[in-house]
Amino acid sequence: MLGKVVKMLVTVPVDMLGSLVDICEKLASDKGAEWYENFRKFLRKETCWANVTAQAATETIRTMLVDPTKGFKTLLAECANDWFNDDITEKRFPITAEDSGEWEYYLWDPKGSVSSPDAIERMKGDDSNNPWMPARLAHLLVFGKLNPDAQRSNPIIGLGSVGEVYGRRDVPYLCRDGSKRSLDLYWWGNGWDSGSRFLAVRKVKKS
Repeated sequence: MLGKVVKMLVTVPVDMLGSLVDICEKLASDKGAEWYENFRKFLRKETCWANVTAQAATETIRTMLVDPTKGFKTLLAECANDWFNDDITEKRFPITAEDSGEWEYYLWDPKGSVSSPDAIERMKGDDSNNPWMPARLAHLLVFGKLNPDAQRSNPIIGLGSVGEVYGRRDVPYLCRDGSKRSLDLYWWGNGWDSGSRFLAVRKVKKS
């Protein structure tokens, strides 16, 4: 068994080895048995989640309340990611009164690779009086708070917030790094693969 493990380690990307060392240290600690059991539960959960969640999420329209008066730092903290890119700043990605109110939302599945402009155009839907639009950072943070496990299945992108970072246009997205939840940035112009999901929002119509 040890020989098999060593052989597999050779194929692991270098940037992942630090996380593997961390896992090994935890398994070899005084609480190793507890870590082992929790890790087994996590793997079972991930397998189940990957099979069913993405499709279910794209078919479900829910509502959320966005309160920008809480401020950038509070909304960021409430999303409770284990890590976030510190280039995501209030100056680059402001949260404003425009984000306020009750919003319908769902995860749009492009069913293949797509560019950012095409994603925005295609997610609009058929209701020209109240079309869907790409989520801004405030929506993304509230979504992450309400649906903390969604990003473990697919990266979730907020195309409505575009900020200049070191001379290029970046957008925020929720993702995973191993067992951790992350909020990162990606280049607007680089295109998105079929595994991407886009948070679409629109204001709730008042009767």
